[in-house]
Amino acid sequence: MKKLSINLLLSISLIISTSCSNNDTTEPTVENLKNVTDCALNYSADDNNYYIGICLDGTNSALPGETITFASKATANFSEIIWTVEEGNIDIINVENSMENSVEIGRLRTVATLRFDADFSGGSIKAEAINNDGEYASITHFIAQEIDQ
Repeated sequence: MKKLSINLLLSISLIISTSCSNNDTTEPTVENLKNVTDCALNYSADDNNYYIGICLDGTNSALPGETITFASKATANFSEIIWTVEEGNIDIINVENSMENSVEIGRLRTVATLRFDADFSGGSIKAEAINNDGEYASITHFIAQEIDQ
């Protein structure tokens, strides 16, 4: 009876210790460190305090088969950011748009999810901010093929 009680206590202790582990935190991995959801917007103002600027941020290298997010932001005078693959085997699989409030009366922000095809060997993407007045600003970002070690 005593041996049964000890085994029962050990079993219950083991169950409690393994079921109470904290799975709420996400450990950083190389993959999620590459994902970007914001960028530092540098802008200039003309004589009328008209702000003009765009940024694009994301990893500088990717493995074939990876899916990674990149971010672009533009000043409030732009109404849309268009993502383009300029070179390389890259697919734009999703673009999320949002507006941020700021001192400059708001900024347009987009986060693009890109998939690097199995035959990806390097390439470039472009974010272009446009508005109805024909104004635009663009920026290109180069991405090299990462060597899997």
